[in-house]
Amino acid sequence: ASCMLTGNQESKTTPNDSANTTPPTDSGNKNDIGEAATFVTLDINPSIELTIDADGIVVSVYGANEDGQILLYEEAEKIIGLAYEEAVTYITKLAADLDYLTTQTEEVRAFGTSVDAATVAEIEQKLSANIKAAAQEMGITVTVNDGESLELLCDLELLKEKYPDNAKIQALTPQKYRLAL
Repeated sequence: ASCMLTGNQESKTTPNDSANTTPPTDSGNKNDIGEAATFVTLDINPSIELTIDADGIVVSVYGANEDGQILLYEEAEKIIGLAYEEAVTYITKLAADLDYLTTQTEEVRAFGTSVDAATVAEIEQKLSANIKAAAQEMGITVTVNDGESLELLCDLELLKEKYPDNAKIQALTPQKYRLAL
């Protein structure tokens, strides 16, 4: 399933914020240092969100849940500036090193959102290949699922657009929304 989100997504980031060295707070600071072209979400539990510029370089990384914040603690600076393929490999190996990704992990969700459907398809194909290869190097076999999560993200974005003044809906993460369904 493919979904194109509108290009009017507002970033809650602050350029050159020093939150790289500590887990992000609820303020949403994501260390944005460039123009967002594509957003990538990795959901291993931890959940990690990457913002990628038009050249495929990670311009911000964010722990979307508590485990994601823990995984990224003192790691965000190493990820920002990498090509997204390298960043995904790094995050996958880090998740395995910290026992978030184990032989018991059956599925990893990885998906991209962009105003360009062709970009999304290409990125999701590379995400899947990089996650599987990095996990395999760690002796772990995983299935990467992208379509269901992308549909869920689109549904959540539509819900947020429908209720822009509802703070609880605006605060929903894809993980919390999935649980609510």
